[in-house]
Amino acid sequence: MENRFLLYVDLLGFSDLVQSRNCTLLDLFKTLDNSNIHTHKGSFGVIQFSDTLIVYNEYDVVTDYEKQMCVMFLCEFAQEIQLRLLGHDSFIRAFITYGPFEDTGSYPNTNFKHIRAFWGESLVSAYRTEKTIKAVGLFVDEIIKPFLFTDLFEPHLYDSKSSIWFVDTSKMLKDQFFDGTDFSFAESNIEAMGTERYLAYDLFYIKKLYEHGHDQNLSPSVRTKYITTWEFYRRKYRGLCNALEDSEFDYESILDINLKPYWEEIGTPKSRYW
Repeated sequence: MENRFLLYVDLLGFSDLVQSRNCTLLDLFKTLDNSNIHTHKGSFGVIQFSDTLIVYNEYDVVTDYEKQMCVMFLCEFAQEIQLRLLGHDSFIRAFITYGPFEDTGSYPNTNFKHIRAFWGESLVSAYRTEKTIKAVGLFVDEIIKPFLFTDLFEPHLYDSKSSIWFVDTSKMLKDQFFDGTDFSFAESNIEAMGTERYLAYDLFYIKKLYEHGHDQNLSPSVRTKYITTWEFYRRKYRGLCNALEDSEFDYESILDINLKPYWEEIGTPKSRYW
């Protein structure tokens, strides 16, 4: 059995969608089917069953650089999946680890013609660990942390006892917003680079985290998952998040950037992540 990098994704709220027989479920599957995961033919295996998505490397990774690239792709996959699901108000809890994993549907397995089986210590570890995380977003264990490109995906300690790290997957926040209330640097940079769409999605995401974290119609355990992730962002981007809270998320009152066209496209065929 080979050691592989494994991304384990839990689609939150999936059971409610199934029980409601909502047509949104088919939209979710179409969304997942359109992911860039599937453009790396021969590189990554993808398994979808019920509320779980598993992505793993099918090619051998030997050098540290190859391992870093593999982890980067898996982080990007998790990031993309969440952005695609935003329009459905659906969220993920994802976990990346490394260890023995086998899939009879992957090359070079040719012994099975009628069944597809997958198993391994990394799968068991990912399943058990993911269930202990009371938050949403992307997480990695201590094995993965050294292979993160931290300028793209910055880790923050979630659980010191279990050595679990939360990974910041925002596209624009980490490079443009710092502590304080003067956002002129971010405004000029974002407009110069033409990256308003990325900022719109980042802000939409953290707004939903805040809203669900304070939604009294949700159970306390569910609210905790969202508010815990919101707090990761608020601690890092204190000035921005405090301003958003104070303005009741009226972006236009604190940022002189026209994001309305991009907010309106979220969840529509115009979206880049449709």
